[in-house]
Amino acid sequence: MPTAIVYLRVSTNEQAEMGVSLEHQRVKAKAYAELAGYEIVQVIEDAGVSASIPLCKRPGGSDLCEAIRASKVDAIIALKLDRLFRNTLDALSQVDEWDKAGVGVCLIDFGGQTLDTKTPTGKLFLTLMAGMGQFERDITAERTKQSLAHKKANGSVYGHTPLGYDAVDGKLIANDQEMKTVRQIYKWSGEGVSMNKIAKRLNEGEIPTKKGGSWYAVTVQKVLRNEIYQDLVA
Repeated sequence: MPTAIVYLRVSTNEQAEMGVSLEHQRVKAKAYAELAGYEIVQVIEDAGVSASIPLCKRPGGSDLCEAIRASKVDAIIALKLDRLFRNTLDALSQVDEWDKAGVGVCLIDFGGQTLDTKTPTGKLFLTLMAGMGQFERDITAERTKQSLAHKKANGSVYGHTPLGYDAVDGKLIANDQEMKTVRQIYKWSGEGVSMNKIAKRLNEGEIPTKKGGSWYAVTVQKVLRNEIYQDLVA
């Protein structure tokens, strides 16, 4: 009987959701394995781990990758594609690598159907659907980018209120005192002062960040890269 490792994952925000809970995934995987004729030799969990982290760099994912390298299994069983991979490129490259090692990927819910990459049809549908999924994510990201740009251009609140502004009734209103800090940052940067030194000067002057904390090079960088200040450098 072919062997399989079951991989379960939930991110922090998903742990309480019935549709992707660890127990829900475990029950589904067991039922699938029995139906498909796989012997489950190991169940690996990643609880509270984001999909943005590459599989082999996750705590449980690292164990999974090691087991595959050791040729201890014939297939990986997971609820959905996004339980395993962070994006299309990651999915396709990893599945191709596993295929060469003789390891298949079995997805219990792939657009409402099961999928096994050990079959030609399974490979084809994985490639097509993964590509469509990436396309949809790219479209969503582009729309979000355009929406943020529109809000910035019209002085509307977006995300975190930037230094130099206060949020009032959904609009960004200039905060003169904070804007002095913004102008000083741009002035020092224009003089060639490094971001680390700018942060040090601000901390030594006891000038707080927007949230009242300390300054770091990355905090200064965010100010310098924020398009809302473009008039300061025009």
